[in-house]
Amino acid sequence: RHKQWGWGNPLGKLHRQGIQLLETCGWRVVDESDNSLVPAFCWSTRGAGDFPAQGADSLVLPLIRPFPQDFSDRLDDKVKLNEHFLLASCGDLQPPTWSAMDFPSANHPMPKESHDSSHDFWFLKHRFGVKGKGVHVFAGTDAIRKRLEELGERSSRNFVVQKGVAPPALLDGRKWMMRVHVLLHGNRNGELQAYCHNDIIVIRYGQPYTERQEVRAAHISSAGLPKHWPKPTLLDDTALAERIHALAARALWAVWQHAPRGPYHPHDAELCQVFGLDIMVDALGKPWILEVNSYPAIASGTMDHVELCIYSNLVRDVLRLVVLPCVNDSNPEPGGFVRLQVEPVIPDADAAVVAAATAAAGVDVDADLDAPANL
Repeated sequence: RHKQWGWGNPLGKLHRQGIQLLETCGWRVVDESDNSLVPAFCWSTRGAGDFPAQGADSLVLPLIRPFPQDFSDRLDDKVKLNEHFLLASCGDLQPPTWSAMDFPSANHPMPKESHDSSHDFWFLKHRFGVKGKGVHVFAGTDAIRKRLEELGERSSRNFVVQKGVAPPALLDGRKWMMRVHVLLHGNRNGELQAYCHNDIIVIRYGQPYTERQEVRAAHISSAGLPKHWPKPTLLDDTALAERIHALAARALWAVWQHAPRGPYHPHDAELCQVFGLDIMVDALGKPWILEVNSYPAIASGTMDHVELCIYSNLVRDVLRLVVLPCVNDSNPEPGGFVRLQVEPVIPDADAAVVAAATAAAGVDVDADLDAPANL
């Protein structure tokens, strides 16, 4: 951690090949005691530092850095994410979810298979996640209520309860999920842009699907021994990828108004952050967001069995789309990124005129506009 600025490693999230990509673009290693140079680009861990969007002129900040954590936590914190989804009428984006404190008094949906409880699984998750740990599966609501009573009120504050996707789509007889990387870019001119990467990682679970909840690796992607995990692949389904793009756009729409806009500090700074969306598909083909990671693993932790070239391509595309255009005025190259349409478009009308008219009529525009997928 830098003694004067207080940051941790500004590139602590990158894998070795990602660092090598930066070196080929002109980056070099400097001693942590060197106060004469400020990092141009920061892709850090959560603990390395919480960087504000604006600040006093005397404040030393990386030129390109993540969004402040009071914004990114709106996505990463499962309690806050659920609240934002509900407020934005986007509750259909994820399985029914409650804070563990609210769960005992809530009404809970019955399994779709009319009283068939074979898929009635419930998950107790840490609200922030702890590197793939802190996830527990239960069969039925009675079992999870009992566990919450054992935890007590104080410990329960750190958890959410989520209904399992039922029945889940299976791949080779196993549950599977997708890790989707979404890039949020705050431009220096005040524009906010969002992108989804085409390399969608498909992760099959460690054991074949079973109705026995004690076989954790059949129900939790990070459970079991890594040597039994099937090798992740990339999604090869254009129609499903398009539905995922729409899903990601609506998820961002739920927090869009809270994202800080430029100009940032210093005057030519930009904000750039890659989020990891964990998505599961049900047997009818509908995708569901399980959670959002604001500091997703890059070829490490729960993702260390993913092909390194997938993450190298992701880092390369972030460099060419955002970083290099900011530091040397090169033309942005999207690579594998696809631009998301997050903000609703009002056809055949000037947005400013409509906003003024609705404000005069006492209408809350942000509350009444439909989410992008409905346009």
